[in-house]
Amino acid sequence: MSRTKTTHLILLAIPAWGHVRPLLVLATKLVLERNDLVLTIIISPTMIDKAHSDLETHFEHEELALHRERIRVMAAFDTQEADMFKVMAEHIAAYPAAYRTLLEEKPITCAKTGNTFEALPAPTAIVMDFFALDQLRATREITGTSVPVLAWLSSTAAATIRFAAPPEFGGLGDLDARIEAEVQKTGKSAEEIGEEIFHSVNGEIMNVAGIPPMYDHEFFPQVLPIKIPLSPLARSAHLFFKESDGTIITTSETYENPESVKAMREWLGSWGKSTFGLGPLLPIGYGKPSVSVSNRGDTTVEAFLDKSLKKYGEKSVLFISFGTVFWPTNVEYVDELIEALIEKELPFIFCHASPFANISEEIRKKVEASGLGLLTKWAPQQYVLTHPSVGWFLTHGGHGGITEALASGIPLIAWPFTGDQPLGIAQLEAHHKVAIELVEVRTGEHGLKPIRRLGDRTPVGTREAVGREIREVIDHVRGEKGKEMATNAARVKKEIAQLWEEDGVGKKELAAFLEKFVDTPRVAA
Repeated sequence: MSRTKTTHLILLAIPAWGHVRPLLVLATKLVLERNDLVLTIIISPTMIDKAHSDLETHFEHEELALHRERIRVMAAFDTQEADMFKVMAEHIAAYPAAYRTLLEEKPITCAKTGNTFEALPAPTAIVMDFFALDQLRATREITGTSVPVLAWLSSTAAATIRFAAPPEFGGLGDLDARIEAEVQKTGKSAEEIGEEIFHSVNGEIMNVAGIPPMYDHEFFPQVLPIKIPLSPLARSAHLFFKESDGTIITTSETYENPESVKAMREWLGSWGKSTFGLGPLLPIGYGKPSVSVSNRGDTTVEAFLDKSLKKYGEKSVLFISFGTVFWPTNVEYVDELIEALIEKELPFIFCHASPFANISEEIRKKVEASGLGLLTKWAPQQYVLTHPSVGWFLTHGGHGGITEALASGIPLIAWPFTGDQPLGIAQLEAHHKVAIELVEVRTGEHGLKPIRRLGDRTPVGTREAVGREIREVIDHVRGEKGKEMATNAARVKKEIAQLWEEDGVGKKELAAFLEKFVDTPRVAA
């Protein structure tokens, strides 16, 4: 359908790459879907360079290049600060002025790059990170409900239910109200009370739709290398869903257990909110043999994978990554993992990007002497996961990495830490049967308690037990269980690809969002 009028949308993410990257894919889908859409993406200056680099890979093909011009990426402030939470505070403070500028149809300048973008019509709708409650409320103060704000999240429905839904759906409920009540009663700070409530466990069995029943302590399987205050995020998420107009989420009934997505739709529907499940968002053509993925200039990784392909064959390499934050606090378990891989002659790439990563010189020398492994602080993950030599992914269970692996047909070995990771892995293990969770690697008071879905099995908590389990898992993935999981992963890959075919669920859900919140005139309440 031909459209001449320019329709302006704002997209906003918090300063976390796992939130920004799928939002860039959403932006790509939007401008390819509709030629009238122009997008202003507001992110932190710490993400600007990576965002531009990532976007360029989406529009490498000549026929797509013109669409790139309709995606404007900007920061409303500049900073030298590296701490995410401090950057977030600046992100919040700078937003209202940027929003007013766009609302008044004036040109706007990126504070990081100095690029000035031309004036556009006032925004029709905003897609905003569900952790950006302050920006949502700033929007409401300026324009009331005349400009709809959609919650944006890259996660599973099950995890979202657990951390933000009312208790009747298996969620934590209104943490804000619970925290305020305890603050009044005890005089403690809101953050202290919030963390106490969030991490409170009593052995209760939690029932979240689409997830095997789990004890409450199973949401905390690891001692973390850093204190991450999760309660403020869960607190703001519940309020964001309640105060926003609808939700766009990177899951769907075909990717996740349909019961989880159905329950999320029921919960938000009871609040009068629409849910649009697009499914995993990945670059155009991702996972197709005919579409190449950039190695981002990393020739060392490319050379290792090519060499492994010639020497060991297809699907022979294990890729290991705990993301950019997480790292096991018991470094002996990491040593045991690497020694087991060398002993079993399983080639591997171990990406240790976390600032808490600690690999001893002794282990490094063993890896080098073996010729089986590559240790690196950074790896082009999408390139690695789509390389024909890679057959398995050992992951902490971040939603982005999981979807990148499954969209490549790669099954998982999981070592979850916190947040949405334990739920996501439990679901993939039970529903799609594409994951094996390492349970002997669990640590701490909560990690060494019984595991409900394993018949109350309790981790032993020793290096020896970890070593036995890792070697058993290696044997499994090389045997019949591994073949079955690879077949299941290939099926999931096909289902993810179908989401964006002409009659796919992803395309239909995106069209439904545009029809309801972009094409339908908005009447303020």
